[in-house]
Amino acid sequence: MITVHEIHAAPAGELSSLRSRIESAYSSGVITDNNAQNHIWREFNRRCFFSGRESLMLVPTYDGFRPVNLDIDRIVLIDGSGDIQLIDGSGFIIPLTYEAPSGTFGSNSYSFSSSTLDNLSFANIKELGSATEFTLTCWMKKFGVGAGDRFMVGSIVSLSNGVSLIWNGTGITASVTTSAGNVETSGTQNSSGWVHCAMVYDGSESTNGLKLYIDGQLASSANVGPTSLDSDTFSNFNIGEIGHNSLFGSDGQACDVRLFSKALSSSQIQSVYNFENITSDLIGRWISDNDDTLDYSHKHRSAIKNNNPRFVNGGPLNDLPPFGHNSIELAGTNPSPFVGSQNKILNGTETQLTLAFWIKRTHTGRFSIFAIREATNNQTFLTWDFRDFIIWGARDGNPYFYSDLTANTSTAWNHLAITVDTSKATSERARCFLNGVFQSTASANDTISDGFLMLGLNHPSVPSNTDGEGRYADCRVYNRALSDSEIADIYGGQLIENGLIHWIATDDQDIEDKIGKIPMTSSGETFIANDGPFA
Repeated sequence: MITVHEIHAAPAGELSSLRSRIESAYSSGVITDNNAQNHIWREFNRRCFFSGRESLMLVPTYDGFRPVNLDIDRIVLIDGSGDIQLIDGSGFIIPLTYEAPSGTFGSNSYSFSSSTLDNLSFANIKELGSATEFTLTCWMKKFGVGAGDRFMVGSIVSLSNGVSLIWNGTGITASVTTSAGNVETSGTQNSSGWVHCAMVYDGSESTNGLKLYIDGQLASSANVGPTSLDSDTFSNFNIGEIGHNSLFGSDGQACDVRLFSKALSSSQIQSVYNFENITSDLIGRWISDNDDTLDYSHKHRSAIKNNNPRFVNGGPLNDLPPFGHNSIELAGTNPSPFVGSQNKILNGTETQLTLAFWIKRTHTGRFSIFAIREATNNQTFLTWDFRDFIIWGARDGNPYFYSDLTANTSTAWNHLAITVDTSKATSERARCFLNGVFQSTASANDTISDGFLMLGLNHPSVPSNTDGEGRYADCRVYNRALSDSEIADIYGGQLIENGLIHWIATDDQDIEDKIGKIPMTSSGETFIANDGPFA
């Protein structure tokens, strides 16, 4: 039996063997209190910490312990008790997992930006050192379809050592590079939607040892062998940015990333594509529908968040994009720029409505508008005006409302929202908000316009060459009047789906309506800006 006295009396050189005895005692059931306070493993951690042997400390998990990895873990000893906290690269606490993680996959994801080199990183995956086979699978969604747009998963140790799955403007490429040489295989795929990618490597095969699957189907293959990976090929495994420089950054989303120590069959790849739970030879599974970075393969290989990867709503089973980091920019002078729907978005019978959007002014001209607008100029609209106030209004002829604010020259991002409820008293039917905070009520007539959705169109009675200019982000229309707290939540970055009927200016770098799917068109100079309220 291991005693506290023995731990304290052990020479520093014997702590390694003592750790093995402690691990064995717990795994054999001799000690069963790894959740209890002030017991053997905590005393051992205190002894290691104060002896300068932090690498020997024990990290408790749901089925025993794992060793500390000083390349990844930063250790904080809590009050000298022997309990520990692990801190990731962004300074966030990594939770100690006393229970095995469980969850679903495919409805949520992590979003990554190349501008900040976002990534999830992992400790060296020693099971794949000098391996002759493995399988890497991932659901990916990249932002944009240009040649420079990309998303990637893999481990790049050097230009002559690495594995990767890369989706860029020309297609998806699976690549394996070792001291024996480089081999890759590619499949054509150019869209901004979700795609499932899988690379299967079998160095024992003389032909077609590297296979690429797209959406569960074999897309291409290449000869690799016979050969094996280098001993450290998987020592730098990342999701997102994989090469520690801007040439290897990613702009997009990922979920349900899996790593297997075997070359899966085509039927198994199909099962993975269908979100089936394959546990045989699984050595890593990450990015579930839960907001965590845990390893769902139960191999205790949790990810470390570096820079600013964000957990977001939306995945291949619930394809809603992130927002607030890109925007639609309207610029130019002839004609005044706008983005608008080709069809009416309401039927004129609605009794409640909410409009909300982010605006960053790039001029001091007359109007920057987000509106539902009828051809006769009856409209429900939000406007940032050139005068000493912001205009909001719920309008069907008259009246409409001027909010007396003096922030007209601001070139920062501001959030505007208006809710309309025709069941309220006429003078209280419209409620107006700035940056998540209620400002005032406004009068509105009984009807809500059945018009076209638009950004930036100049006011017809007072044309101006700079009308409409600005950057617009996260523009939403709801078929109900949101509460004050919901407006504050939207301002804070939440995606409230209940009642959301139209949504444009997301991070997908297009002008599409992501919810209502109505056709959108643009006029004048319209750009996609890598700028937003949350950028």
